[in-house]
Amino acid sequence: MPRTQKPKAGARRYRSYTSEHLKKAVSEVVGAKVSLRAASNLHHIPLGTLSHKINKKHGRAPGRPQVFLEREEKSIVEHMKTLSQWGFPFDILDLHILTRTYLEKQGRVVAQFANNLPSKEWARNFLRRHKDELALRTCQNIKRSRASVSADEVKEYFDNLKQTIENDGAEIPPEQIYNYGETCLTDDPGTKECIFKRVSNTRNE
Repeated sequence: MPRTQKPKAGARRYRSYTSEHLKKAVSEVVGAKVSLRAASNLHHIPLGTLSHKINKKHGRAPGRPQVFLEREEKSIVEHMKTLSQWGFPFDILDLHILTRTYLEKQGRVVAQFANNLPSKEWARNFLRRHKDELALRTCQNIKRSRASVSADEVKEYFDNLKQTIENDGAEIPPEQIYNYGETCLTDDPGTKECIFKRVSNTRNE
């Protein structure tokens, strides 16, 4: 879960007004309906902020800039969507490794990433930004080839196994049958969260 910041006592106050309030205050000052200070007091917007907005200073979005450009994030999204359709969905760790590999190939170092490896919080925010295209779902840890085995193939396997055990009438005793095919055989292979292409609920899509 993303961190929730709690302001310290006596710390600087951050934005407590809406974009609509800011636009209205700018419009009133530009239209000479009220003074700059009066608009600041009326809409509870800092005087400096309002002045900068009117004079078109500091036009960038507030907060820390995103690490990747929009086209770079779009490329990462398309890559994960394609792999999920091929039956090899990413998990959060795979997303971390992919982004770090990309940064290393670009020769970029991101100060807020430890060892240039994105944090879980960054990954969660990335998925939130692209929630219309990607979804995090719980899936079983099973290969696609295994999941596609049909009932006829299972029946054929046991028919062949029966013929092998019977050994032309000389049945092989159970104590001479060993399993070398599966290591740590378990009924529950486990589950984990993977990233998939979000599918629309609309039937035609």
